[in-house]
Amino acid sequence: MKRIFIIGWSVDDGLGLVEVAKELQKQSHKIVYWTWAGTGIGKIADSKEFSGVIWHSHEDAVAGLPAKEINTSNFFPPGEDLIAKLYEAESAVLSMMNKKYKDIGVSERKQIYFDLVRYWYGVIQTLKPDVVIHNDIPHTVYDFIIFSICELLNIKNIIFERIVQFDRMLLMNDYRIGSRSLEKALQDNRGRKFVLADLREDMRRHYQEQLSDMVPRNIQKLKKNYIGKKAIFTKIKMIRDSLVNLTFFGKTFNFISKIFRENLKTEYESVALPADFTKPFIYVPLNYQPERTSSPQGGVFVNQILMIEILAASVPSDWLIYVKEHPSQWLPRGLNFFNCRYRGFYKSIARLPNVRLVPMATGTHELIRNCQVLATVSGTAGWEALMRAKPVLVFGFPWYKECSGVFKVNNVESCKDAIWRIRQGFGVSPELMFNYLAALDQSSVQAYFDLVGKELSGISKEENIKNLSRLILSELETAPS
Repeated sequence: MKRIFIIGWSVDDGLGLVEVAKELQKQSHKIVYWTWAGTGIGKIADSKEFSGVIWHSHEDAVAGLPAKEINTSNFFPPGEDLIAKLYEAESAVLSMMNKKYKDIGVSERKQIYFDLVRYWYGVIQTLKPDVVIHNDIPHTVYDFIIFSICELLNIKNIIFERIVQFDRMLLMNDYRIGSRSLEKALQDNRGRKFVLADLREDMRRHYQEQLSDMVPRNIQKLKKNYIGKKAIFTKIKMIRDSLVNLTFFGKTFNFISKIFRENLKTEYESVALPADFTKPFIYVPLNYQPERTSSPQGGVFVNQILMIEILAASVPSDWLIYVKEHPSQWLPRGLNFFNCRYRGFYKSIARLPNVRLVPMATGTHELIRNCQVLATVSGTAGWEALMRAKPVLVFGFPWYKECSGVFKVNNVESCKDAIWRIRQGFGVSPELMFNYLAALDQSSVQAYFDLVGKELSGISKEENIKNLSRLILSELETAPS
């Protein structure tokens, strides 16, 4: 029997995650703590099947509020020894707070961090889980602290990463290491020669979509939310709400004043220059921020200027570095400067030697086709480049980091070495790409944890329950009791 923490799982009926939890308990495992999202918690929490479970809403956990059933009076503040062991986590969390605690300074962020460490260290030491199951790579502060404390105490983390390009899930224990199943499949496929016809239909379709320069479906969906009919309805609702709460005139004044002030778009356009495809160059598409793809998956390169500085110090004198902003960066938050895109951010990039920001209208697929190599923290564009037989410099920890054609770099020395190998004629083998796609097919599963994933995957609730239950139960067998 394993004592289990479930982190971030929805209790919405349409997803089937409650049924997955029931399947785990049918196999004699015990769920002792559940941070939940969604609706309908009352009926589930009161059921005999989940008696004794401590229920903690995801929203309360994000806000730093404890579960009602937990007595924190005996939880001690973290000492210097524990804080020192969690220094890497602290650094990551302070950047991660850019999303949920964006208006709070460093000193207050640290105090919130210490309070969260106190609570979750106390909870984990008191309830003693054998396994913690996350619905995603931890990135909402409290879940990353849980992940880090469990890692420190040798408690197994089970993590799922959704690969939006394939509507698949990869299971892993550490996002920095990646999927052990994928690694094993790659080893088993070594020496084999897969071709496109050997892949399953969805993999073949994805490969063909990539070569046709189709806009990724996740980007299409995001743009629909902020451009077109849905955006118009959202704005009408905002106007109506502002009239009701008497903030309409103030918001209107702020909106008009923005037109005449410098903002992200005007700063970007003031330094952007057209790309010259006759010169050799590295293409750097920036990651959207704040988001888990850069925090925690970027590590120290959550600071993307640091990545570009390393590239600028490594690139041959006759090469350029073309940087382009993420196509969705200005949509959800608007054009105001903020902690991830502060005043002077784009100007700092443009001042670096051999670095050019290119206009937003420049096509990303055109940049990929004409570049010598693409560099990214952990972005989707890295995968798009590999599919087009372009080598990729990866600074973070994306799911495709073990793919042939990827160079993992983290300083000037490793970056210079990778560029030298590329200049000597290194190429991405289509044969090895098919081998990687086959390994990915063998090691991933169709499943989802939220409504967006359900919509993209197209599989039924029953299939989701079956796939997740089988995968988790198999992984629990390897966890120490």
